[in-house]
Amino acid sequence: MTDGGGEGGVPTLARATATCSFSGGIEAKDARAAYTIAYRSARVGRFTGLVAFSGHVDGRAGTFVTVEQGHFGEDGTLRGTFEVLPDSGTGELAGLRGEGEYVLKLGEEAYGYTFAYTLAPADG
Repeated sequence: MTDGGGEGGVPTLARATATCSFSGGIEAKDARAAYTIAYRSARVGRFTGLVAFSGHVDGRAGTFVTVEQGHFGEDGTLRGTFEVLPDSGTGELAGLRGEGEYVLKLGEEAYGYTFAYTLAPADG
């Protein structure tokens, strides 16, 4: 973490990694996330990142990657959007497309998300 903006009003850049678990539309343990953050002050900034998932979507197994971006402000609220990286799906998730969003208060361990997606019809 950093303590705020850089010299002369230039944002401070930082990197962060995290491991997260997801339940609901996305079922994944140990999703790996990597972010780049631009701080305008100690509590205000923007971020972008990638999250690699291994798990299930709609009961179908595989892996995929999302691209995220968002912002956070003085009130501690973080708002983000994500999109499935094209052609990143493997296994039964090959061809997965989708996007979503989330809102959380910094410090919360759990938060909700929306995820609208399409999958190719299952073989069978």
